[in-house]
Amino acid sequence: NFTMTIPDAELEYAPVVGLPELRQKVADYYNHLYRQGKESQYTMDNVCIVPGGRAGITRVMSILGTCQVGFFSPDYTAYEQALGLFLRVSPSPLLHRN
Repeated sequence: NFTMTIPDAELEYAPVVGLPELRQKVADYYNHLYRQGKESQYTMDNVCIVPGGRAGITRVMSILGTCQVGFFSPDYTAYEQALGLFLRVSPSPLLHRN
């Protein structure tokens, strides 16, 4: 038999945009890869951690203005559904060619 004790404070969801420590580590990583020697640097305020593909897609689409967004079909089934939630976004499936 296996038992595990989890403190009550650990039973909550993480912040919606992700833990600040993780967001800062991601910003530091991108600064190391892409921003070396550049005046502007990413901070944790530029990073949002999402719990999955649908959440990420809907967050990005919610800030876009009127636009057309292409996605490959058949592919990840959530694309058309998630993109269709926003009246300003016109989803356009692109067929894979083998």
